[in-house]
Amino acid sequence: MVFEEPFCYGNFENHTRTVMFDRPKEIRFTQSPSGGGNNPAFETTNPAWDFQWIIPNYDVNIDYTLRCRAAFRKKCARNEIRAEYNSWKQ
Repeated sequence: MVFEEPFCYGNFENHTRTVMFDRPKEIRFTQSPSGGGNNPAFETTNPAWDFQWIIPNYDVNIDYTLRCRAAFRKKCARNEIRAEYNSWKQ
């Protein structure tokens, strides 16, 4: 699956954490529902989020750069996250 807007986000209580990337065709998101362990206080598990950077036809001994941004903010709607991403990528 290719994402035109390469970002992922999650809500916790009254906050949203977002991670944005500058290369939609090279990023793959992964998530494990219990990878972060159990949270007995909330009677739930802590998901583990990750990403993979796929570099097709890479060359050895060449430096590659990936630009990303993390944001932590008050809980908001997806359209606000999309607007923040669009502002950042410009």
